[in-house]
Amino acid sequence: MKNLTLLAVLLIFSVSVNAQGEKAKKAFNAGVTNYDKKNFASALKDFDNAIALEPKFTQAYFNRGVTKYELKDYTGAVKDLTSCIVLGENTEKIYFLRAKAKIATKEYEGALIDCDRAVDINPANHENYYYRGGVKVELGDYTSAIIDFDKCISMKADFAEAYNDRGSAKRESDDLDGAIADYRKAIELKPDFAQAYNNLGSSLKKKGDLTGAITAYTKATELKNDYYIAFNNLGSVYFDKEDYAKAAENFTRAIQINPNYYFAYNNRGAARMKSKDFSGAVADFTQALNINKDYSYAYLNRGIAKEMNSDFKGACEDWHLALNKGLATAQTFIDNQCTKK
Repeated sequence: MKNLTLLAVLLIFSVSVNAQGEKAKKAFNAGVTNYDKKNFASALKDFDNAIALEPKFTQAYFNRGVTKYELKDYTGAVKDLTSCIVLGENTEKIYFLRAKAKIATKEYEGALIDCDRAVDINPANHENYYYRGGVKVELGDYTSAIIDFDKCISMKADFAEAYNDRGSAKRESDDLDGAIADYRKAIELKPDFAQAYNNLGSSLKKKGDLTGAITAYTKATELKNDYYIAFNNLGSVYFDKEDYAKAAENFTRAIQINPNYYFAYNNRGAARMKSKDFSGAVADFTQALNINKDYSYAYLNRGIAKEMNSDFKGACEDWHLALNKGLATAQTFIDNQCTKK
């Protein structure tokens, strides 16, 4: 995301006209200068100084909140933007940014309230509907999200990201044809939109068009050669086509890009198991669990690989672990393979 815009010194209304106020303005201006130079740590100190000198300096709170957002201190950003509101500033910009900071911390209920407020203040801003739609997707309210994306698109018909996200809401609503149409429109508007190609691939795969899915995922990886999720997804299509060597190749590429992506280890393990490389599969499932010890499917799959490798005791231990992690299907393996009759 591009850097957010700070409030300029010309917008200062709350600083008292005295020596203390002049020092606060000077610190504030230094903060704006440092922010513009992307010296965010220095800008933060400047806004700290301005607020220390003028505790009711609302513009300094706002700018410090923006700076904290850039520094990924989203909780701190929310706190500063809330201070602006408490001090009487109730602008669209404040609610909009606070919503984005809450989205970053997955505080979606609070983000929705702020998005609603931003829409109420300025119903003519398409971005307010776009972000509110995104929050509703996260909350699982796909029907309402689509309505917001519709509104956004009606106001800005060339907004590729809105088509992409509406496509995802439609996909989650099982409207695959609608989703595919939206992803294609997003790509038409933005031909280098790797995420839209990836999403198109997922919808085509879900619809059973594996050839189309491979084409879409491959394009996503060509546009963004570090797109490990797309490589993983491409591997999953080759797995479905029973081309396990090609599947493992793409899962390996995903791992090379992101060594902590445990899904790819689990998936490569499944491909190796299909190729009868049971020891290699066990190693991959183990690595997935080293990264995420709560990943129940890796316990289940490792148990199957151990069974195929004649480690029946280890298999039963893994299936019990999978069951303890909440994977109910592990019970069938336990009943069939582990329970003495």
